[in-house]
Parts: sequence; C-alpha cells; structure tokens
Amino acid sequence: IGVVFAGKSLAEVLKLRSNDIISVFLFSLFILILAFFISYKWFDNKIIIPVIKVYNSLSKLLKSKNIVQDFNKNENDEIKFIAYSTDKIVDLIVDYDNKLEKAVYYDSLTTLPNKAALYKTNGCTRYFYKGYIHCSSNEKECALFDTFEENGYIIIINIGDMKIINETLGHSIGDLVLQKSSSLILENMPYISKYLYRLGGDELLICKKKAESYNEIEKIISDIENIFSAPYTINNNIISIPSKIGIALAPTDGSN
Repeated sequence: IGVVFAGKSLAEVLKLRSNDIISVFLFSLFILILAFFISYKWFDNKIIIPVIKVYNSLSKLLKSKNIVQDFNKNENDEIKFIAYSTDKIVDLIVDYDNKLEKAVYYDSLTTLPNKAALYKTNGCTRYFYKGYIHCSSNEKECALFDTFEENGYIIIINIGDMKIINETLGHSIGDLVLQKSSSLILENMPYISKYLYRLGGDELLICKKKAESYNEIEKIISDIENIFSAPYTINNNIISIPSKIGIALAPTDGSN
C-alpha cells in the first residue's frame, strides 16, 4: 500500500507510521497469544491429559502385577514408559492366553489333552461350559467323529484298579500311578503321542481318524500289554497296573 501525505511534515509522517506499526504489532501479539492459548488447551485436553491417564493406569497395572520395571523413570518420558508398559502388557496377555488354553484343553495331572480338546479336534468347537460338553450349533455340525475315514478308531484304556489303590495307598499315590501310566505310554509309544487324551478318572483314550496300516491297532494293543505287564515301583510301593482296553472302529461301529 502506498500512502501520499499532503500538508504533513516528515516528523508527523514518521510518528503516524510508528503508531501504526505499534498498533499492528500489539494486535498481532494478541492474536498470537490467543492462538497459542487455544492450541495449548486443545493439546492439553486431547493429548497431554489422556497420556497422563494412560501413564498412571499402566503404572498402576504393572505395580499390581509385581512386574519389575527396568525402565528408568528418571528419564521423565511418558511416551517411552507407555511403549515399555505396552510391551509388558502384551507379554502378560500372551502368557494369560496360553495358561487359559492349557487350563481348558489340557489335563492338569497328566498334561495330556482332555475331553474338551478331543471334541475340539474331532467335532464342534463351541461347546465347553462349566465342565460339560454343549454343542451350540446344530447336531449335524457338532457330531463327533463324522470326519473319520475308513479304519478310523478310538481305543479306551482303563488304567489299573484305581479304586483299590486310592483306598489302600491314598489318592496321592493314585495320582502318581496315573502320571506314570501316561508317561509310560508316551515314552514307549511315541507314534500315538498326538492322539492320546485323558477322558477323566482312570480312562485314557487314543483317537485317530485313519489308521496308517491294518496292523496298527494290533501293535497298539501289543505295546500296551508289554508296558503294563510288569509291576512298577512308585514311592517305594510295588504296584501292578493292569489295563482294560475297549476298541471301536469307524464307520463299522458308528460315527459318534
């Protein structure tokens, strides 16, 4: 903008210019302060306060889980601490998920897959509720063993006289007998390790959708007889572990 002053001295012109410059500067300063204040409040509400809340929550969570914090808090860097805490929480979630799956699908005494795992592998997947098997979809979709091929089989192994062992030697010895039995099968019959389950009580089960050969079942029976033919020493007790075996073939003997 060009300005022509008529009838004004140079001193008056300079004075007017100075006043205008000061007015523009003060107005610009006011706008700048206002913009800074608005930006700060927005940044505080949208970023700083949420970050502090997340920081405090994570710190409280880690403290409640007794997690040793190797993060140096003296750095006073909330973002780094949040990143560190997130890694720790992810580890906790993964560990919890693994423990939960192990608790649901594995027997705590023998560490073998349990009945829930049997149904999940061979039938419906949405069924486990309060220790009982429930199919939430229609019966056809949940029918167990419908996917068995020719020569598929299940073999139930009844371990020893557990009632007599529990009554005479105590349940702790009975538990050791069950652990010993499952470990003997796994050690001496590794070819069926992926198909061995504990149904509960004194029953183990071998479930396979298709036999590799016609003499596979005969081999399993022979190996089980050899394993349990001799007595074993368990906590200074010489214990015989006789076994009873039941066999069903699919589809000859049924599909569920």
